[in-house]
Amino acid sequence: MAEQRITEAREAVNATVYRMFLAVLSTHGRCGCLTEAHFSRLFTAAQAKGESPRHCTDAWANAPTALGM
Repeated sequence: MAEQRITEAREAVNATVYRMFLAVLSTHGRCGCLTEAHFSRLFTAAQAKGESPRHCTDAWANAPTALGM
């Protein structure tokens, strides 16, 4: 679902990517079920919308802090 929302974003892609990262981590960040395949699909979708690898990495790293993890 997060991957789809990123793919469908027509504007505010940067904010959409960050919100989806937050949503994924708030739901699955503590249970340990996220795999490299999950990260890869999210990052690939974001980069296909024009996000840089650096922005994806920074957004993913900032999301747990914002969530108090």
